[in-house]
Amino acid sequence: MDLAPLQLDKEEWNAINSPLCSTPYFIGHGTADEKVSVSLRQQMRGTLTQLGLNVTWKEYEDQGHWYKVPDELDDIASFLRDGIGIP
Repeated sequence: MDLAPLQLDKEEWNAINSPLCSTPYFIGHGTADEKVSVSLRQQMRGTLTQLGLNVTWKEYEDQGHWYKVPDELDDIASFLRDGIGIP
């Protein structure tokens, strides 16, 4: 599509996307993911950080395109309990 990029400063973005900006996010990624490249992972992390989102980011050594048991599942459970308040 031939659309111009959206030009908003951080305050305008936050005003429009208040629920999005106040929601905490957990992102886990394997360092050996064969489907999502390292550069895409880095771009996503940079974009989310620039938008001011509350992101918990975890990388898992030698993990491919799947979740790591038990490490990542334990981290998700901790995030839900401590980060969001789900018992």
